[in-house]
Amino acid sequence: MAQPKNIPDQIGETVQDALDHQDFSKIQDMVQRSMGAAVRGIGVGLSQAAGASHRVYEDYRRSQAERLAREQERQEIARVSPSRFAEPRSQKASGVVMALLGGIFSGLFGTVALVASVGALAGAGDLFASSAAVLLALAGASLGVAIVGGKRLGMISRFSRYRRTIGASEAFSLTELAGSTGRTAAAVSKDLSKMIERGLFLQAHVDQSADTLFLTDAAYNTFRNDREEQAKEEYRERLRQQASNGRSQERPLTDAEREKLREGREFLEQIRARIPDLGSEEAKKKAEAISLVADNIFNRAEQDPDVIEGLDQMVGYYLPLTIKLLDAYADLVSQPIQSESIGVSRHEIEGTLETLVGAFAKLHDSLFRDMTWDVSTDISVLNAMLAQDGLAEDPFERKAGRNHE
Repeated sequence: MAQPKNIPDQIGETVQDALDHQDFSKIQDMVQRSMGAAVRGIGVGLSQAAGASHRVYEDYRRSQAERLAREQERQEIARVSPSRFAEPRSQKASGVVMALLGGIFSGLFGTVALVASVGALAGAGDLFASSAAVLLALAGASLGVAIVGGKRLGMISRFSRYRRTIGASEAFSLTELAGSTGRTAAAVSKDLSKMIERGLFLQAHVDQSADTLFLTDAAYNTFRNDREEQAKEEYRERLRQQASNGRSQERPLTDAEREKLREGREFLEQIRARIPDLGSEEAKKKAEAISLVADNIFNRAEQDPDVIEGLDQMVGYYLPLTIKLLDAYADLVSQPIQSESIGVSRHEIEGTLETLVGAFAKLHDSLFRDMTWDVSTDISVLNAMLAQDGLAEDPFERKAGRNHE
């Protein structure tokens, strides 16, 4: 198959043909076609060059943006790290020393103990036997030191991995942190708690229920406050719903709820039984106040069983603590010599009882505040229904009329 002729060859042949036949009309046509082909070729070349230039520019711009983002992240990490992470140089150095010296001495003591043991078995005397026992103990202790040092180095290594993974984040998912380190979330949570105890994380808090490691006190406090407010709102909403449909009054107590109230009232009886032994009128008044407020709380709980789930701390901790404080106070009062230290202890217990009175009062107020809120809601709903039935004035129209006046 013949190869196609290039443009110079075509032009040469056309010129020669024109000279041979004295017909130059074809030359003009050839020139126009050649110039068109050249222009198209130049256009294609320029377009390809422009596309290549654009791709190069986009790659450069993308790489610059990525570099800038990495630099900004590096600067942010450098800024926040001193307030969030400790520099474990001393712990790393101690781990290296413990692992190194522990390994050396365990090997040395073990070797000498082996020689002494061989001597004792050969009948060299009791000295070899006792020396072998001492040396074996020293070898074991040295080995223990080496193991502790190795664990410390392992912890420092994991801490560094956690730190790199977390970066500048204020909060980080335990599951994601576990996935990035190849460990389970439970193991990571336990590991982080130990590191917090060792002071490697300066502000961190682990919340397993939220599957989150909080790196700053501010982030943790914000999360905790939001969760508490959400829990309170959910609890109040449940009370409002139950008050509106009457389920709270209709529902009987469960066995667990009945047992919780029985346990709480038994604690109250123990508190009342200790009041006469307190001696001090001030202490008696505080104990009686605690008993009275707690009794009202339990009465409220019997009317509304859903309140009982909020009394776990009161029944499980505060009431038993009150009994222990009253026992300690009565024991101090019964001492024949009321020394200065006894007076100080009595004063501290009285202050703690005063704090407990305030805590029980706040719990009492919160329970009845929800009830009064629900009553107000019920009254508003009732007025609105009566107004719809034409049996009462619409409260909204009445308010509008007052504003107009």
